[in-house]
Amino acid sequence: MEFVHPALLGGAALAAVPIILHFILRQKPKRFEFPALRFVQQRRQVNQRRMRLQHLLLLALRIAAICLLAVALARPSMRASGVIADQEAPVAAALVFETAPHMGYRHENQSRLEVAQEIALKLLSDFPHESQVAVLDTRGQPGVFQVDLGAARQRIERLELTPVTQPILTAVDEALRLLGEATQQRREIYIFTDLTAASWSTEAREELNKRLSPLPQLGVYVVDVGVLKPQNFGLGEIRLSSQVLAQNSPLVVSTDLVARGTEGDRGVVLEMLDIHGKPQKRNQETWKLADGQPQSVEFSVGGLPIGTIRANCGLSARMAWLATIYATSRSKFKTVAGG
Repeated sequence: MEFVHPALLGGAALAAVPIILHFILRQKPKRFEFPALRFVQQRRQVNQRRMRLQHLLLLALRIAAICLLAVALARPSMRASGVIADQEAPVAAALVFETAPHMGYRHENQSRLEVAQEIALKLLSDFPHESQVAVLDTRGQPGVFQVDLGAARQRIERLELTPVTQPILTAVDEALRLLGEATQQRREIYIFTDLTAASWSTEAREELNKRLSPLPQLGVYVVDVGVLKPQNFGLGEIRLSSQVLAQNSPLVVSTDLVARGTEGDRGVVLEMLDIHGKPQKRNQETWKLADGQPQSVEFSVGGLPIGTIRANCGLSARMAWLATIYATSRSKFKTVAGG
C-alpha cells in the first residue's frame, strides 16, 4: 500500500489532542466533611489546649507548694519597721504621759491630756492581745506592767493632772527599767507630751538622746499633743516668805503671772482653807499683762491662827472663763506661838 502524500501521515499525531483534553476537562471528585465530624475536631483542639493549660497550672502549684513548705520550715522573722503598732508579734510597750498642769490647756474643747488619752486608747487597740503594756505618768510613782490590755485601758482613762510632778526624764527612766525586764523582743516606748519649753529644754532633749543611744533596737515615739500657737494665762511656782511663822507675823505669798500668745488684765485671788476645808478668799488684785513678760504677784496675809494652814492661789473665778489653764499651786506652812 502506498500513500500519495505520505508526509501527511504525521497529522495522525493530532489524535493525542482529544486524549489530553479528556484528562484536562474531566471532573475531579469533591470532598465534603459532615458538620458533626467538623464539630468533633474543633472540640478536640479546644480540649487539648485546655488540658495543656491545666497541666501547666498544676505544675506551678506543685512548685509553689514545695517552695512555701521550705520557707515555712525555715521560720522567717521580721524586725519592727518603725511604724506604730504595725507588727503582729506581741510587744512590750511603755506609755509615758506628762500630767503637769500645762497639759490641761484646752483647745477645741479638749485638754492636752484628753487628746493624749484618746490617741493612746486608739494605739492600745492595735496591740496584739499577748502584749505587755505599762502606763506611767510624771507623778514619780513606780511603774508596773498592767495585767492585760483592759487594765491598761482603765489606767489610761483614770489619768489626771497633777499639781506637783517629776521631770519627764524620771518617768522615761522608769519605763526603760520596765522594758529591760520584759520578755518580748519587740519593745517600744511612747511619750505623750505637749513639748512645752519648761519640760523639753535643750538639756532635757540631749539627756534623753544620751539615755536612748545605747538602745538602738528600742522603738521610741514622741507623740506631740501641743498646740502650735497657744494663748494662755498662768501662774508660776508659789513662793512663801517662810515655812514657819511667829504668832501675829504676816505671811508674804508671791508668784509670777505670765501671758503667752495674748495680753490683757487678769485677776489673781488668794484663798485659804478653814478648819472645815472650805476656801475663804483673803485677797484679790488685778494686773495688766503683756505677751511673754512675767508679772510678779505678791500678797501679804496677817492674823493667821496657830496651826497648819493650806493656801490656794489661782486665777480669779470671774476671770477664769478667759483662761485656757486654771493654774494652781498649793503650799503648807505652820504658825507657832512665841517670838
